[in-house]
Amino acid sequence: LLLASSGGGGGTGPPPRPPGEERGSPLPDLGELIDERDGSVVGDISFLLDFAVVGFPKSGTTFMKDYLNRTPGAYVYEREFCMKRDGDVARFVSEYHALHVSLNQTDLGEKTVMFGIKCPGPLYRANDLVFLRNYFPLTRLIVGLRHPVPWMASFYNYQAYKNVTLPPLSELTGRCQKGV
Repeated sequence: LLLASSGGGGGTGPPPRPPGEERGSPLPDLGELIDERDGSVVGDISFLLDFAVVGFPKSGTTFMKDYLNRTPGAYVYEREFCMKRDGDVARFVSEYHALHVSLNQTDLGEKTVMFGIKCPGPLYRANDLVFLRNYFPLTRLIVGLRHPVPWMASFYNYQAYKNVTLPPLSELTGRCQKGV
């Protein structure tokens, strides 16, 4: 797994604090972050998401989410939380703002819980990365990677289990061709 920033650059450790998130900065009211009429983002919401567990399906993202949720200083939403549309961002802001309140994380300079999401799609859906970059530029990414051969077997078996119509595996494999 790789820990990197969605805004570029890498490294480990806590993400840098955004401007205005110094010690003693209070949690803004929900109405200062999203417009209640149409759900559009009207304020800086980057502080709501400290990390995102991303990758491809069947690359260990669920394992990492479950592992992190056993840690007292981390919270990852139980289900996948991918942001593909503006409405997804508004739902995220509402949910995670409420979590900050319920977990008593109202002083942004003194957060004791790191908040994250699990979404195994952003590496192959460009729009997901755009949402992460635009709204959460300081969010760290935990990237799940897997060798392509076991990944293919696992993904194929998972799709077959879900009754997805698939071509025979023999049609999906073959000799490597130079220049193709």
